[in-house]
Amino acid sequence: MPKANNQCPCQSARSFADCCAPYIKGLACPWLPESLMRSRYTAYSLAKISYIQSTQTGPAAEGFDRRSALRWAKSCTWLGLSVDLDNSTAEFWKSDTAQVSFTAKFIQADKQRSMHECSIFKNISGQWYYFSNT
Repeated sequence: MPKANNQCPCQSARSFADCCAPYIKGLACPWLPESLMRSRYTAYSLAKISYIQSTQTGPAAEGFDRRSALRWAKSCTWLGLSVDLDNSTAEFWKSDTAQVSFTAKFIQADKQRSMHECSIFKNISGQWYYFSNT
């Protein structure tokens, strides 16, 4: 785990303690879809697969393989995250569904790679969950 005063791995420009740590440690729930996206990236970068599994539902949770996710997370050197909010996310409070587009950069097998995804999040009883990608 990063030290509390270190920059958060999600590159929010906030400290780990003030950004993703409370979510990953189970002390708070992300109230913004973007916050959930960032905390999931940070959890992958720290190989905290229990957090990944607990923050997904629907298609994302179906057939989720913890061992495979852990192997993949540990096989990568995480380089950074850029998040671009989709227009539909700007008014997320009006709906129980939101989209967040992001690009994650990492090194795997000595090659720099990036993964771009538009993720769909669902709010269920006041808590956001990763649902699927488009």
